[in-house]
This record gives sequence, C-alpha cells and structure tokens, in this order.
Amino acid sequence: MDNALTVIIPVYNGMPYLKEAVESILRQTYTDFRLLIVDDGSTDASAEYLASLTDPRIEIRHQSNMGEAETCNRAVASVDSEFVAFLHQDDIAMPDRLQKQMDFMNSHPEYSFVSSNLVRFSGARDFGFYAFYRQSLDRVYSD
Repeated sequence: MDNALTVIIPVYNGMPYLKEAVESILRQTYTDFRLLIVDDGSTDASAEYLASLTDPRIEIRHQSNMGEAETCNRAVASVDSEFVAFLHQDDIAMPDRLQKQMDFMNSHPEYSFVSSNLVRFSGARDFGFYAFYRQSLDRVYSD
C-alpha cells in the first residue's frame, strides 16, 4: 500500500445500510487504499458489525458521539494520505469510483478536489441522476 488514499466512513447508528456501504468500498477496482471507519458512539448494531470486519485495509475507531462534522474533521486531521475520500454510511460507491477519482487527481495536479455524480434511490426505485461539474479551486477563487 502506497498510502496515497484514505477512505473515511463516519458512522452513527448506520445499520442496516452500513454493510452495503463498506462492501462497496472493499469491492473497488482501485484497491490501494486504507479504509478508516469511525464509529461516532453508535447505539445500534454498528459496533458489532464493525467488529466482524477482517480486511487488513480497515482501521476502526470508536469514540463518544461528537457529530458528523467533528468526526470527519478529526479523522482527516489524523491521516497522512495525500488524498482523502468520504463515503456516508448509507451510500453505495460504484465499483470504479476510486479508480476514476485517483486517475483524475494524479493526471490533474492543478485540481484540489473532485466530486462525483450520484443517483438517488430508495430500494429498487431510482429517483434521479445528479451531475456535478469539476472545477479547479484556482479558478473558483480567482474569479
């Protein structure tokens, strides 16, 4: 592992969706990452599920409830990766998400971040497709 990417999943009472979220990251075509899952004081079965994970790329931290923003800020401050990606506990990443994002960032050093498109869903029903547009932070702040 080259320590270029850490994926952070903040968790607070993430069941029943947490398992699918975690598995969507573990099934990525880009495999050279560390997965940091921070349990923010869950009171449901999240801690038990997290204890069952054995993939060596996973690090699990438990803390008292601080809220999602503070949890994410602390997690980012604690990693030394060049890149950080986030996934919410109830989201599913497409299998090539990390590969596409890392390819883009590695070939465009002038960019500070990328986002991605998303499809909203509930069960088997799609509610819509949302496209986000990449833009250099330099361009955003120089206008």
